[in-house]
Amino acid sequence: MQRIESHGLSRRGRAHDDNQDHYAIATLNKSLRLHRTNLTLDDDTRVHGNNQGHLFLVADGLGSGTQPDRASGVAIDSIVTYVLNEMPWTHMMGAEPEDVRIALMDAVRNAQTDLRRRSTTPGPDMGATLTLAFLCWPDLYIAHVGNGRAYLHREGDLERLTTDHTVAEVRAQIGGQVEPAKQPVLWNALGGRTLDVHPEVQHFELRENDTLLLVTDGVVRERDESRIRAVLEGNGAAEELCQNLVDVDGQDDRTAIVVRCLPTDRSGCVETHVDPSALEEGSQEPVPSMLKRIGRAILRVPAFRLAQ
Repeated sequence: MQRIESHGLSRRGRAHDDNQDHYAIATLNKSLRLHRTNLTLDDDTRVHGNNQGHLFLVADGLGSGTQPDRASGVAIDSIVTYVLNEMPWTHMMGAEPEDVRIALMDAVRNAQTDLRRRSTTPGPDMGATLTLAFLCWPDLYIAHVGNGRAYLHREGDLERLTTDHTVAEVRAQIGGQVEPAKQPVLWNALGGRTLDVHPEVQHFELRENDTLLLVTDGVVRERDESRIRAVLEGNGAAEELCQNLVDVDGQDDRTAIVVRCLPTDRSGCVETHVDPSALEEGSQEPVPSMLKRIGRAILRVPAFRLAQ
C-alpha cells in the first residue's frame, strides 16, 4: 500500500497577538477493545484495523469577526467530530466519488451551523476559511471554503486545486478588475454574516511521488507560486518543506500541511509520520476531549493545533 508522510506547521504573524490559524492531521482506523479474553493479550487491549484514510485540514479565522482564533479552531473541531461520529468513512474506500462529495459537503455545512451556534455574542460574529483534504488512496477529495489553497506538485509542475472565493477572483474570471482595497473580500466563508455556505468539493487521483500542499492565505502572501514550486521541488522531508514555507517574517499568520506520497513500501504498510513538534512554538494545547472519544471507530490525530 501507499506510504504517506505528512507534516503540519503554523506560525503567528506580526500583525496578530494570537495565531488565528489552526490545522489538524488525522488517520482514520477501525478499532475494537477486548475487555476479556484468554488470548495472549492483556485485558482491555485495543486492536486497530488497517488505515481507512487520512484527513488534513487548515482553517483561518476571519479578522473582520470576533474571536478569529477561536473561530478557526471551532471549524476544525466541528469537521473532525462530524467525520468521526456522523460521516460513514468506513465505507468510503472505493466509494462512488459523488457519495464522498455529498458527505464532505454535509460536513462543511454542519461546521457552518456549529460555528454560528457556538458564537459567544449575539449575531453571526465568528467566521473562518477552511480547506480540507480527505485521502483514501488513490482518491483525493478537496473541500474548500474561502481563500485558503490546495496545491498538487507533480513531476515538477505545480497545480492549484482550489479557487479563491473572493470578489477579486470572480471579477478576474469574467475579465473585470477590483480596486486593491476590495481584493481580499470573501463572498464565501464559514460563519460570518452569511446564513448559507457553498463548499467547493473536487475529486482527484494521486500518484506515487506526488506532493499535496494545503496552506492558509498568509503563506501565499509571503510566497508566490513560483517560490512555492521551488520549495516543493527541493524534495526534502515534509517537515523541512513546511519550515521553508512558513518560517518567513510576515504580517499574517502562516500555516501549511505537506503530504508526500512516497514510493510503495513492499511490506504493504501505510506509514504516516508527523512530528508532534509541529505545534506552534510555545503552544501547549491539550488534545480536545472530542479527539479522545472512542466509539466503533477511531480517528487518530498525531498532530494538531486547536484552541480550547
